[in-house]
Amino acid sequence: MSPVQLETRIQELVEGALDEERWPELREELIRSEEARRIYCAHARMHAVLERRVRGLKAVLAHESLVPVEQFEQARNRKSFRHATLSAAAALVIAALVMWRVILPPAPAALAFEASPGSEFTLTHANVEAAPKGGELEIGSRLVLHQGVMDLTFASGVRSIVRAPADFTLTSGDRLQLEEGIAWFRVPEKAVGFRVTTSELQATDLGTEFGVISKPDEADQVHVFDGRVEVVTRGGSRTRQVLEADQARKTTVVGTLTGTKADPGRFLTELPSALPYLHWSFDEPNPEEWRVDGNLSSGENSRLTPGAHDGASTIESGPGRFNRALVSSDFDSFAASDRIGPDGRTPFTLAYWLKVEPRSESPLRLVVLGWGTRFEAPGGDLAFLTHLNPVEDGNAVGITLGDTWWQGITPIDDGEWHHHAVVHTGRHTASGDPEVICYLDGRREPLARHEDESSDRDPGEAHPVILDTTGPDAAPVTFFASGKWRGQANPHDSRISLDEVFLIEGALGPPQIQGLLQSNHYPNPSN
Repeated sequence: MSPVQLETRIQELVEGALDEERWPELREELIRSEEARRIYCAHARMHAVLERRVRGLKAVLAHESLVPVEQFEQARNRKSFRHATLSAAAALVIAALVMWRVILPPAPAALAFEASPGSEFTLTHANVEAAPKGGELEIGSRLVLHQGVMDLTFASGVRSIVRAPADFTLTSGDRLQLEEGIAWFRVPEKAVGFRVTTSELQATDLGTEFGVISKPDEADQVHVFDGRVEVVTRGGSRTRQVLEADQARKTTVVGTLTGTKADPGRFLTELPSALPYLHWSFDEPNPEEWRVDGNLSSGENSRLTPGAHDGASTIESGPGRFNRALVSSDFDSFAASDRIGPDGRTPFTLAYWLKVEPRSESPLRLVVLGWGTRFEAPGGDLAFLTHLNPVEDGNAVGITLGDTWWQGITPIDDGEWHHHAVVHTGRHTASGDPEVICYLDGRREPLARHEDESSDRDPGEAHPVILDTTGPDAAPVTFFASGKWRGQANPHDSRISLDEVFLIEGALGPPQIQGLLQSNHYPNPSN
């Protein structure tokens, strides 16, 4: 209720002109707001004073005779009694309102949320005047999560963890419209019937734990981990299926559902204390035991798989910048993880230590790390890569993001360890290019930008970043990926070492990059 509406309704109440249908709204406002109760008391006092003055003015205008002393005393006594009665009544009203608020506290918000550190989001409400306090959504509220994680608690007891990028609207107390995002839900028995709707499907809980994936570059999916969920497609044939634990489905272009593997690893079930991240230390001496940690690892023993395009893999463990490192001595070998890299819409930071031995032969052309699909689109790659390319005095790092790539200028093939960090902010520059920032040994590295010749983008037009991370030809996060994508680099016989790889779903700033460089830990003291 706006201040003008509140004043009007209170005035109507004290004058006896308030409509019955408007009284509940005013009553709720008086219960909720101490300021509203203060205004009510002020109006009541003013009304009583004006009423007495009007009666006195009428008496003067009517030339009434003087009042006998006895009658004056009686009137004064009656006035004192009325004043005391009014004051007592007002006190009783306020006391009753306060007690009502204590005994019957206001209903909880339809949805309360908490964001992980480093999260960035925008929140809008359908009714700006009645917008809830920070950390809450009401019916019609929309939240766009640019990076980070949200912990949602519905009034019904439903709990959800949502990973960025995400865009959702609370359409009712037990209905969520998920335009984009990776969301996990736990629904208590009393909230059975809770529903999540995406552009392609509708998932209705039947008492369960489940996840929903809605991304522009993927078919929408439902993964069931406990209980049952009814899934109905929203287009085409409008297929309906009831899924049980360990079952998952994704939509097709004709509106049917097709099977896929239930993958709890794609969902978070607790609010992390930092941005989502993975970390490979390569400290295990046996290549069969290389593991990944970080709050996206779910505590699993996820291992790397050494491989080679032709013949046996030469990937091995060697001395690292910190303890042990991953070492490659030929172009043909690689080590593939089982983790999907971020897509083009997700801001991310990739940081690692790299050592390249000096060489007297031709400069290297080598993919250091990458994920996605190569050469599947007319405009260029659908992959992210970091690579070594020749410059005037040796080899410098380069970056490929879709069909755009950048080249650094500082040679690093000196046999020393160098810290390399790449930040994809998810934003665009004034010219429309994806904003990519590179740091070498903690300092901003100048980058020269290049673009696929087939691109027909107009100058200044925002250039979308498209990475295929889940297609049939998409590679997971892969180290020394030239061997994975054969024929895309020249053979080499140099010894190249990679250590302490951090892949973080969020754009870190310079202080955080410095903290990562100095502490080799995320989150670091500067976070």
